[in-house]
Amino acid sequence: MRPSAPLSGEATQLTPPAAGRIGRAEAVPAIATLLMAGLLLRLVLAYVALPGSGFATDLGSFTAWALDLARQGPGPFYAQAGFADYPPGYLYVLWLVGLVGQAWANLTGADAAGLVGGLIKVPPILADVGVAYLLYRIVRSWRGERSDATWLGLGAAALYLFDPVTWYDSAIWGQVDAVGALVLLGAVLLLIDGQSELAVAVGALAGLVKPQYGVVLAPILTVILLRRHLFAVGSGPRPAWAPGALRAWLVDRQGPLRLVSSALAGLIVLFVLSAPFSLDLAGLVVHLAGAAGGYPFLSVNANNPWALLSTAGHASYAAGGGWSPDVAGTNPYGATFTAAQVAILGLPPVAIGTALLIVGFLIGALQLALRDDRRSILLAAAYLSLAFFILPTRVHERYLFPVFALLPLLAVRDRGFLVATLALAAGSFINLHGVLTTPLYATPDLQGLPFGEAFRSFGWILVSVVIETAVFGYALWRLRPLSDRLARPLRALAGLPPRPPDRDRFDDPDPLAWLDDVKVAPAAPVGGPMAGPVGFSEGQAPAPPGGIGERLAAWWRGQLRGRPLRADRSADLSREPTGRLDRLDLVVVVILVVAGLVLRTWNLQEPLGMHFDEVYHARTATEFLQFWRYGEPHDIYEFTHPHLAKYSIAVGLVLFGDDKVTGTADLGEPVTDAVVEPRWAPSATPAVRDGDRLYVATGRAIVVYDLQTRVRITTLDLSAAGGAQRLALDETGHELYAVGAAGQVWALPTDALDALRAGGATGETPPPVPSQLGTLPGPAVALTVSADEAHLVAALTDGRLVSLDLATGQVVSTATDPGAAALISFTASTVTVDPAQVHDPAAVASSLVGIIGGEASAVASRIAASASPVEVAAPFDSAKLQQLQQAIGAGQLPGVSVGQGAVVAVADAHGMTLRDAGSLTVAATFAMPQGGTGLALDPNLDQPTLYVAGGDRLERFTVPTDGPAADAGGQDMPGQVRDVRWDPASNLVHVLGRTPDGGGDTIYVVEPHGNAVFADARLPFPVTTWDLDVDQPYPTLDRQQAVALSASGQLATVDVGSHAFAWRFVGVILGALTLALI
Repeated sequence: MRPSAPLSGEATQLTPPAAGRIGRAEAVPAIATLLMAGLLLRLVLAYVALPGSGFATDLGSFTAWALDLARQGPGPFYAQAGFADYPPGYLYVLWLVGLVGQAWANLTGADAAGLVGGLIKVPPILADVGVAYLLYRIVRSWRGERSDATWLGLGAAALYLFDPVTWYDSAIWGQVDAVGALVLLGAVLLLIDGQSELAVAVGALAGLVKPQYGVVLAPILTVILLRRHLFAVGSGPRPAWAPGALRAWLVDRQGPLRLVSSALAGLIVLFVLSAPFSLDLAGLVVHLAGAAGGYPFLSVNANNPWALLSTAGHASYAAGGGWSPDVAGTNPYGATFTAAQVAILGLPPVAIGTALLIVGFLIGALQLALRDDRRSILLAAAYLSLAFFILPTRVHERYLFPVFALLPLLAVRDRGFLVATLALAAGSFINLHGVLTTPLYATPDLQGLPFGEAFRSFGWILVSVVIETAVFGYALWRLRPLSDRLARPLRALAGLPPRPPDRDRFDDPDPLAWLDDVKVAPAAPVGGPMAGPVGFSEGQAPAPPGGIGERLAAWWRGQLRGRPLRADRSADLSREPTGRLDRLDLVVVVILVVAGLVLRTWNLQEPLGMHFDEVYHARTATEFLQFWRYGEPHDIYEFTHPHLAKYSIAVGLVLFGDDKVTGTADLGEPVTDAVVEPRWAPSATPAVRDGDRLYVATGRAIVVYDLQTRVRITTLDLSAAGGAQRLALDETGHELYAVGAAGQVWALPTDALDALRAGGATGETPPPVPSQLGTLPGPAVALTVSADEAHLVAALTDGRLVSLDLATGQVVSTATDPGAAALISFTASTVTVDPAQVHDPAAVASSLVGIIGGEASAVASRIAASASPVEVAAPFDSAKLQQLQQAIGAGQLPGVSVGQGAVVAVADAHGMTLRDAGSLTVAATFAMPQGGTGLALDPNLDQPTLYVAGGDRLERFTVPTDGPAADAGGQDMPGQVRDVRWDPASNLVHVLGRTPDGGGDTIYVVEPHGNAVFADARLPFPVTTWDLDVDQPYPTLDRQQAVALSASGQLATVDVGSHAFAWRFVGVILGALTLALI
């Protein structure tokens, strides 16, 4: 049935709700469906289609960092994490991921590393959803009640959510960029809303998540806040929301004080988030500067114009030549280039790129100085994000990511920006896909993806560069009114009219608003005239704002002619009496000083080692102390700053270093050897306390002590079977080895003692019994377990070395090494022979021994007796290495290769000798005038370094894992020294010897970067054996003690962990006094 026609003479108002609008009720399921679709896409990619995929190096780093943070907290992170170039912002996210993964592992018994690795992609995936929802809400808010508000909001969310760059970055690559983009977008939106303090605070947070995001935001925040609160006070919008207590400040107060409050907000965020990581603001700057200088190349996988250029004779990155240097000097990979090799147009490329970036940023800043409306801020933010990718050198492929969170806000109301967004997504996807499918970076499931190799070809990289550069040029062209001011004279000369103003299209009228104003005229008789016309309401465009020059002039006039806001009280104040410090003031000062001391001293000792500038200033303080305390001159490493602070650090080390005996005991029985087992825990149960024991050999038995409770756990009586005189511990395999007076070798898995400790209270667990593994041809003076856990190497009292196979208990090789007194094993380059490729073991052994030395018959026997590849020699000097490689290349040594294996360093009467752990073949010898008596390895220096004590000297030898060992020099010690230990937590070297006057034993402390001896702790008795009780993985539980024992059973503990506190505490005191003076 037709509806009845309106009666003649009645007017009908057409209402628009059914005409294409989405109401708020329908919008909720629409955005929920869109977000769920985007989330599902990412979860399927991350955990179903490509599980475990991503940038392998970064995923491994993120997982390790998350686990470290969960186990140790943020305090020691940067000191112990090795290479960690991320600022603290995203580390908080990783910390949370680590805590969740660790808790999950504790509940389920699963591997914590596997769980944390699986959770690494969750934060960026959730951040992607957060960015999309924020875009939706903002677009709807800006369009208000207009009919297209919801459609446009959904469009903006979809443009981001289904952009291949975004889901590729988070769900496949596993990167953090979405988290930074969410924070950056929040800062821009807060600035548009007039929330100056919050915008700066969130901008600081963005810089802590990804430093380049802070670089993009810095000029935007600076120029806008100066305009709104200094040059054109009150010109900005008033916050749409403000808490009641601050409304008067945020809404009414718009002057220069808002600049101060905004700066304070940013500084507070930087300090509060950096302090838990043991970083002050200066340390944060040093960290960020170090990270920025880590990739001195034209393009670091970024398809920008620099990818088409090259230096130093390389092909360009686009042509497959890799990374070309952008500055002279030695790069992080050891290659050195001259200024002439890297110059472009006579200048270093890094300088050209920096200059271009500065000019580009100035253009964006000038745009904001001219106009600070919503559209200008959005466009400037997008333009600066593009500029940071296109203009400078050292750019990575993902630096373009934040622009994809900004462009949807421009694209939903502007067809030109919509095309630019889609084109830029295509260009950036070519870049990302080409990089991530590179075998060097990708996980195995990504290496063979389609188009990966094609997108790394010159043609596709050129396409990507052209697209991304064109979009940058388009954004530059759209900068108005700046570009209009530049182009207007040229258009006038050409006879062209001015360009129409580039308005903020979010304020455009509702496309269906005309329905609200249309009135249908009363019905007229058929054939008669219409009763009235159809009318439309018209709006009036606002007048354009005045120019910047006019505004500046008006501001100066106001400052010069305006009446002060407050009355002039200078005359009254001139008669005011001087102030005085009363008791209340003193109480306040005391409270501030005490609070400052307490807050700054909490966990001051962590990290136990040097970090950031401490490697300069604290190191130099130890060099001063070597001369002041022992009269041994030392070159001063850091002399660019005045020495007063370093003198203060030295004073702190003297006053608070606590280099002294902190406890003594009498074990009541003789001692021949002792070894400390550090605390450890299975990965599935990290809270369990395994290990953490002291093993003491008494000659007749092994006595086991709990280092935490200091009680005796058990005594393993071996008196009936030769006793126990020497001990060695396999810390990785958790196995204790003992050698008796007649050479009997005993083995004991230490987890049996963990079970004894767990059940000892009820008496249900019997003491473990060591098992005899084999027999040595005599008593030992020193033992060590090879780095590959395959051999027990012993130095015997008659000057022989013996290698015992731990799998069979058989002696596999012997050698003569007079005066051998100490042993240590580590991994280095070794010679390996594959018996399956050797037809004549005797001939191969003879040829091999002719190059590297040794006994041909012994080498031939080892080859013939093994069915699997066997190591026959250890590192050599460079000449032997070159000769061996030539023989292998010529086919003279079938089955022989150079790889990685276990090496034993021997401190002996000659000095120091390096041998293969299995064959005991000599790899290298280094003479020491007074011989060697003790040694330790410090692997935390630029190259692993052996410290060898002998006489009054401490010698150093570098032992790289991929090359020959070398003599690195040595130093005179204040007294005779005989043994060495290295503390992995503090990275300090401790040396047992005699006091400078020869009156007793002492433990010297050496700072290994400068090799300065700066302290010692005198012991109350002659030491027979000693070890360090340190637990680097458990910094809050680490006792940091040296345990020394005498032959009669006296025990002394020495504090070795107060040095970091000492070199920091003087600064804390001075800081508290500064607070009192302020």
